[in-house]
Amino acid sequence: MYLRRLPERMVAYWEQLKKDAPLPKYENFRSDVISDLWDHCTALSLFRQGGINNYTYEYVGREIINAYGKNPAGSTVNSHLKGEPGDKIIARLDDAAQNLQPVIENGVFINKNGKSIKYRACILPFGTDNHANHMVVGIAWQPVT
Repeated sequence: MYLRRLPERMVAYWEQLKKDAPLPKYENFRSDVISDLWDHCTALSLFRQGGINNYTYEYVGREIINAYGKNPAGSTVNSHLKGEPGDKIIARLDDAAQNLQPVIENGVFINKNGKSIKYRACILPFGTDNHANHMVVGIAWQPVT
């Protein structure tokens, strides 16, 4: 059910917030608007260090914790880290930050419990002017049987 609708609904909300600006402001994002999807989402702040975009998990929904097999809240990741659950999604965060556009990513990853997880992710950049400073990622997933 969520595999197709989650990205469409999240991008529609992002476009509604964005209006004519280069990016919507994260301060205007309200999780209650997508409350039925929020457990499938994570919010990350973005900071640059040593020429690399780094992302800190500020919020991690229950469904993301179930998919990853761990709770990454508070941890920092970047596209150079490999072997983490969802590292293909993490690698695409830079695309959204650079292009200032939503990114849809899908595939399969192995979680910390050794299970194969099929996913479809929607990565939404937020920020001011032409600089992303937050990402909201929605992930619809199911175990591969």
